Amino acid sequence: MIKYQIIQTKGKTKGLRYFINPKILKDTPFEKTDLSNIEEHRLITLVLEDLEKYPNSRIGDVHHRIGEEIPLRRLRACIYKLVKENKIKPSGGKKFRSYFIDKNTG
Repeated sequence: MIKYQIIQTKGKTKGLRYFINPKILKDTPFEKTDLSNIEEHRLITLVLEDLEKYPNSRIGDVHHRIGEEIPLRRLRACIYKLVKENKIKPSGGKKFRSYFIDKNTG
């Protein structure tokens, strides 16, 4: 595959990395994937992972980091569900509310 330039390499010896030729990827007729139709359990996992890395985040910040192609209404519903299940906690008022994972529960 390296001979036909389907796979390319970068680096030498221990630092050698393989990757697919970007030109081949651009020329394929496949549609790009997006997160607009993501399953709910995967969205919940994404939100929880994001809040572990970035605690005290607002919904807009989470939306920006995990993908703006996800409808904001769907992300809000997911976050409200996690709050109702006590998996995450809100802090702050109505306008500047942020969310975090409470390490003391569970």
